[in-house]
Amino acid sequence: MKRAWLALVALSVTGIGLLAQAQTKSLNLFIWSEYIDQKVIKQFESKFGVKVNQSLYESNEDMLAKLQQGGTKQFDIVVPSGYIVPVMVKQNLLKALEVSKLPNLKNLGAKFKSPSFDVGNQFTVAYFWGTTGVGYRKDKLTKGFTPSWALFFDKSKQPGNFMFLDDSRPTIGAALKYLGKSYNSAITADLKAALEVLKDGKARSVGFGGSPDAKQKLLSGQIVMGMMYNAEAARAASEDPRIGYFIPKEGAEIWLDNLAIPKDSPNSESAYQFINFLLDAKIAAQNANSTRNSTPVDAAKPFITKADLSNPTLYPSAATLLTLEYSADLGSTQRLYDTVWTQLKAR
Repeated sequence: MKRAWLALVALSVTGIGLLAQAQTKSLNLFIWSEYIDQKVIKQFESKFGVKVNQSLYESNEDMLAKLQQGGTKQFDIVVPSGYIVPVMVKQNLLKALEVSKLPNLKNLGAKFKSPSFDVGNQFTVAYFWGTTGVGYRKDKLTKGFTPSWALFFDKSKQPGNFMFLDDSRPTIGAALKYLGKSYNSAITADLKAALEVLKDGKARSVGFGGSPDAKQKLLSGQIVMGMMYNAEAARAASEDPRIGYFIPKEGAEIWLDNLAIPKDSPNSESAYQFINFLLDAKIAAQNANSTRNSTPVDAAKPFITKADLSNPTLYPSAATLLTLEYSADLGSTQRLYDTVWTQLKAR
C-alpha cells in the first residue's frame, strides 16, 4: 500500500512537472504594431501550450538593428518586408526553413509563393501584403481633388497639415515618384533632387511618425493627410467615414511582409508551429478580418469579409497595381539612401 502511495505521489509530481514545463514553453514575437489579432495569439497559446511574448517595431531598419545587436538569440519570429530579406540573409541573421514543417504553405496564393527576394521560400513565408499611400480627411480636401504627391511636395497645392511616414524607403520613394523617377532609383542626381523636395516638404509638415500615429492624428483632426499603410487607413475609416485613402497618380509602394525565424531562435519548434498556424485558412481569414490587412493566403478568401474583399483600399484594382513598385534590395546604393535619410532627419 505504501509503495502504491509513493508511486502515485511520484506520478503526480512528474505530471505536475510536465504540466509546468508545457506551460513554460514560449515564443518571442518581434512584429510591427497593430499587426496581429490578439485573439489569434490566445488561440495559439491555448492550442499549443505556448506563451507568446510580443515586442514591437515601426520600421524594417529598427528591426534589423535589433537583430544585429544580438536579437537573433532573443526572438523566434520576425516580420521583415521583402526588400530587406536579402540583407538579412547576407548577414546570416535568418534560419533556413524546413518547409516540411509547414504543411499549410500550400494555402498561399501562387503569386506569393517563391518571391523574387526569396526564391523557393528558403527563409520566409508571406504574411500580409499591401500598399503605402495617403490617408486623408474627406471633409478637408476639395471634392474632385487630384490624388497626387504634389499635395505634399508642391506648396501651392498643400491642403493643410500633413505628416510623413517615419520609414526611409516609402518616404524617399514618394519623392522619387513625384519627380517621375523609379521608386528604387540608384542615380545620385535623382536622390539629391528627392532630398531637396523632402526638405521643403518637411519644413511645411508636422513631422514624421509611424502609421498608427498618422491614423490617430487623422482621426483627431490634427492633420488633413498623412502617409500611411492601407490597412491603417481602412481601420481609421471604420472609426470615422470621413477618412479616405488614395494611391497618388504617380504611383507608390506595394509591399509584402513575411514571417521568418532568426538563426539563433531559442524556440524554433514553436516558431514553426506558429507560422503554420497563421497559414491555416480560417486563422488567416480571422487575422485579416481583424487587422484589416490583405492576406496572401488564397485559401482564406472564402472566409474574408465580403466588404473587405471589394474594398479598393485593401485589394486595389489591376490598373492601380500597375502603378506600384516593390522596394528592391539596393545593394551598395543603400548608402545613398541612408545619406539622404540622415540629412533629412538631421535638419
